[in-house]
Amino acid sequence: MNNKLGSVEGIRGIACLMVFLSHLSSTFSPSMHTGNISNARTPIDIWLHSSPFAFIYSGAAAVGIFFVLSGFILSHVILEKNNIAQNSTGMVIKRYFRLMPPALLSCILAFMIFKFIPVDNSALGDWARNYGIKTPSIIDAIYSGTIGAFFSGRAGYNWSLWTMKIEFFGSMVVFLLCFILPNVKYKKSLVIITMAIPFFMEIKKVMIYITPHFYLGLSFTF
Repeated sequence: MNNKLGSVEGIRGIACLMVFLSHLSSTFSPSMHTGNISNARTPIDIWLHSSPFAFIYSGAAAVGIFFVLSGFILSHVILEKNNIAQNSTGMVIKRYFRLMPPALLSCILAFMIFKFIPVDNSALGDWARNYGIKTPSIIDAIYSGTIGAFFSGRAGYNWSLWTMKIEFFGSMVVFLLCFILPNVKYKKSLVIITMAIPFFMEIKKVMIYITPHFYLGLSFTF
């Protein structure tokens, strides 16, 4: 691994820590995210919420970082080799089967917990208390991990899989751009136009603001 990609892996590790801290704080100290004084565990929670240090446990910021890194790494892998067209089409086929197994495993594990392990979540944050499936089904869990998370963005067994739809379709656009860009004179202009397109589409706000991160990452390879 060269130094450039080694640095990227370091940034990915920092983003992983940010996600961990985000889930930990939203579960046990939700006021660190909401700023709600009524359910603050300590005065430090409110202070952190209003301080620049909140970035350290910002899950939204971490997701944005992940998507920029995905756009950069995927395009780097394709463009560093000679046969760009073959690499792009090959990655299209492989991408789903690379993303799907961990997602499926997480949903099956969640099913087993919901089905066989009673959990007292009364002392946790709102999102943790609302998390769960009343009538868990192994068929639903498999569907959630293989289809729902990737094509509808719904993953009741693992809420963190909401990113998979964006990751999957964002990757497809990156592969398409990698196929087209070598033959385009104004490469960065095309990437900028692609980044702007979601803002004019009838899609969820989260898709509008996060999807362009992929193409920002791709722009770093030119």
